Amino acid sequence: MTWPMKSIRLRLHARILLTGVAMSLLLTSCATVRQVTYPRDFVYLEKTEITSDMQAMAVEIDRLDRLLADSVTPAIDRQEKVVASLTEIERLSSALGAGPGGGNHALIASNIDGLRDLARTARIAAEGDPPVYYPAGRLAGQCLACHVQR
Repeated sequence: MTWPMKSIRLRLHARILLTGVAMSLLLTSCATVRQVTYPRDFVYLEKTEITSDMQAMAVEIDRLDRLLADSVTPAIDRQEKVVASLTEIERLSSALGAGPGGGNHALIASNIDGLRDLARTARIAAEGDPPVYYPAGRLAGQCLACHVQR
């Protein structure tokens, strides 16, 4: 290979390497800028996090709805499963909640606290002896009523 060809090839490799380094710095700087521009207690949810948690929430709500309609499962097993489902819904709603400094998804932030409170109330009622499932039914119904509009 002649000298001019080696020089051109080296320049091409250098450009590719610099482009890769620049892209890496750009991607990491976006997260850094977000840390500096938002308050520490601001919860920034990525679209993938929202989608993943909302899909998991839908699965849990569907499971809860089926458990509430189930009259075949023994009462104690049903109670344990309902409580476990409500506990998972509480956990997921906490993950989606905004911090004291706010959040980047206004619609979720304005509704998630009420959902979490209702899930907690439903869980406490379901843990009783005898269990009360009315708040759990309200929770499942509220999700369906709101999301039918979307």
